[in-house]
Parts: sequence; C-alpha cells; structure tokens
Amino acid sequence: MPPLGATSSLFPSEVGANTEQEVLVGISDLHLGAFNSTWSFFIDQDDPQLRRVFSRDPPEYNLLHSHSAWDLCQRVLNSIDAEVADLAAGRPVGARTLVLIGDILDLSLGPTALAFLNARCLFHFLHESKKFSKIVYVPGNHDHHVWRMVVEADMLQKAVAGGSAKYERCSIAARPALALAQMLDVKTPLTVAYPHYLHPLSGPNFGSARPWQIVFHHGHLLERWWTLLSDALASPSGKMHSIEELEAINEPLTELLWFSVGDAGRLSDMTSALYTGSSDARGLRRKVDDILEGAASELSARSGVARPWWLPLWLVRAVVPRLVGRLSAPRSRPERMVAAASTLRGDALGGELLRAVTSYRSRYAPVTPSCFIFGHTHRTQSTVQSTDTKHGIDLEAASIVSATHPQGFDTHILNTGGWVVEPRGKPPDASIFIAVGEQLRLVSVDIPDSAIQVAQAGIGLR
Repeated sequence: MPPLGATSSLFPSEVGANTEQEVLVGISDLHLGAFNSTWSFFIDQDDPQLRRVFSRDPPEYNLLHSHSAWDLCQRVLNSIDAEVADLAAGRPVGARTLVLIGDILDLSLGPTALAFLNARCLFHFLHESKKFSKIVYVPGNHDHHVWRMVVEADMLQKAVAGGSAKYERCSIAARPALALAQMLDVKTPLTVAYPHYLHPLSGPNFGSARPWQIVFHHGHLLERWWTLLSDALASPSGKMHSIEELEAINEPLTELLWFSVGDAGRLSDMTSALYTGSSDARGLRRKVDDILEGAASELSARSGVARPWWLPLWLVRAVVPRLVGRLSAPRSRPERMVAAASTLRGDALGGELLRAVTSYRSRYAPVTPSCFIFGHTHRTQSTVQSTDTKHGIDLEAASIVSATHPQGFDTHILNTGGWVVEPRGKPPDASIFIAVGEQLRLVSVDIPDSAIQVAQAGIGLR
C-alpha cells in the first residue's frame, strides 16, 4: 500500500553518495499474549505445541515456521525492506534501530507467562532476520510492568553492589535492560526508555544548532484514564507536575488496572470480557449486568441464603452498569465506545487528541523541532499531508515554522495504529513508521487472513 505520510530530506541532491543513512523503524500495539492479537504464536498455555517448542534447551523455534504469526513477521519485514530501499534511493543505509512504542506485551488481558512466551518467539524471529542492530522498548499501559521490572532489577543490582538504590521513575534516555533481555531471550542489544524516548535525526543536513528529534510515546498518558490521580491532585495554583511526579502518582493505578488483573484468574476473565466484549454502551451494560448476577448467585450459594441481606441487587444492577457505560462512553460520543478501558480508542487525530498531544509535548517533551510518534488508539493516521508521497514536507521549512510558532510541532504527529481484532470482528488498522536518514514515512500493512483468523478464534475462546 502507498505511504500515508512522508517528509523529505532538506536537499536530497546534496547528500553524499557514500554517506550511510540511519534507518529507524517504529511499531506499536502488537499485544503479544492477548487472545485477539494477530501476532499470537500461541493463545493458550495448554497448547501442546507450545510445550514442544519450549520443552528443550534451546527451544525448538523451527516448529513456529508454519504459524500465521511467523508469516506476518515476514510480511512486515518485507514491507520495511521495500520502503527503506525506496527512501534510500540508491544511497547506502546504515544500522537499523527498531523502536517498540508500547503495548508490545499484553500483561493485562492474559497471563504474564503467555505474553513472555509469545515475545520470545517474536524476538527469535528478529534475531534470525538479522535486520536490526539494536532495539529500543518504550512501554505503554498494557506492558507498563516491563518498565517496573527494569527499574527494580537495576535498583537491586546497585543495592547489592553497595551503590545508590534510588527508584528511578522515568528515563528519557534509553538504558540497558540486561535482565529483561535474558527473560525475553533477546540477543539484539536491548534498551528501555519511559514514558517516552527522544531520538535525534542524523544526517548531513541536521548539523545545525536546532536538530530535529523524534518523540516516541505510547500515548496512554494523553488521556484521562491514566492521569486520573495526577489530575485529581493538581495544584490549585495550576503548577504542572514534573514527569517524575506524573509517573509516581499514576503508577499505582496503572499497575493495578493493567497488570495485577492479568493473572487474577476469574477477575482477569471478567476484565477481558469488559474490555473487548462489546462495541456499544448498551451491550457493555448487559455484560456488567450478567457478571453482577453471577457474583450474586455465588454469594447466595456460599452464604446459604437466597440473597445476602447486604446486597440490594436491584440497586447495584441499576447503578453500576450505567456508571460503567457512562465512564466509557460519554454522552457526546456513545457510538465511539469500543472498549470500556479507553476513551481515545479509534479517535481521529483532531480536537481532543491534538490538544492532549500538544499538552504532553509542551509539558514533558519540550524539544523543537520534533515529530511526535505514538499508538494506543489503534488507528493509523498522520497530520503530515503531502501530494508527493515520496518526499513531502521540507523539514527545514517546518523547523522555521516551529521556531516562529511554538505550537508548530502539532502538524507533525503520526499514529502507528494497532494489530488486534476489535469487537465484532473489526479488522486491525496497522502501520509502521520508517525513517531513513532525513525522510520520514508512515506505511500501512496488509495483515494475512490467517493471522486475523487466529485472532478471531481467540475472541471465540472468550
């Protein structure tokens, strides 16, 4: 498919023929381990082939070659190769960096072990492909716990060595994650940054005092569900939270909602049902009503009475489902609600979402000029408009605009979509971000029918 948006190098004719161009690839929202992910090698921990793959040391990854996820991996790499060759225009390219922009592992809607096993399969494929020289991981909300694991491992290692054991809330610079790499069997150098990662664009035309940078952020901190506590504790004077305070205040809620329930048995099943079990507010209220009825019946059986005296079910059934529906589907846009957990899912890149990006960018990533790359909404889109899909906007001219108008960066925002099958079988809206030297591009990807069928089967299991 043709590129959805692109920006050209400043003066392509002036780039030296022998100058290697850096290649940067960004992808988000794979949701490895989630039952509705098209990247699933396994959707069931009891799958006998899963045990066959991992029952030996080293694992028998060759058994994965017939999987739909393996085919999807190959298709994505082929698409990247084609786009890189087009953007390079015959000039040599250098090392490739892969940036994982959040919700790569899904530690919310399924067991942690299943997410890690699927991730090991993916990273083995990447290692076999020999396409990337390093990987930068920027966690989102569904894999926020990955960041906590990295921080805690570093803190404990420093404490044992007699050094400072400070709990570091954020790290804009990518930091090594050796323990995580070992758990995921990642053989390519792996670093992690959170809540966003700044990557400078390299090239002969970016040697000025105002080099372009790319801001990679998953996008969960753009919406109210993930800043609920920090918004409630905002200073009356309007003083902004620092990025460390933003994380410190909201981390407990993020960990509770998007990690703790993932391995909580029946609670996890209920969360999954709420999250993807409905595509409208009325259906969601029915789902909550069914869950409440089941819970009341179980309480009755355990207590030995027809109905626990302290549970006026008529009141609970009247209030709770409507409250859930109201929180997840505001009156102004009830048709937009496709998941109880996200008010931005599927939103267009305008209005509320643009304001959220502007606010986050000005508060926590105040670099100019820059492009903002995120995911989270599962909708591929770009504010970069161009009639020339191969080149497009002149970055130096955009730099001047950004310097003159502080909010000029708002015209350079790209969303990498998602890779999961939504409620009612809605097909994924997937894309990848590619930068070659000084040129940026967002490219849509066709997902094999076999991978979509696996995700649909996963939904059927629930």
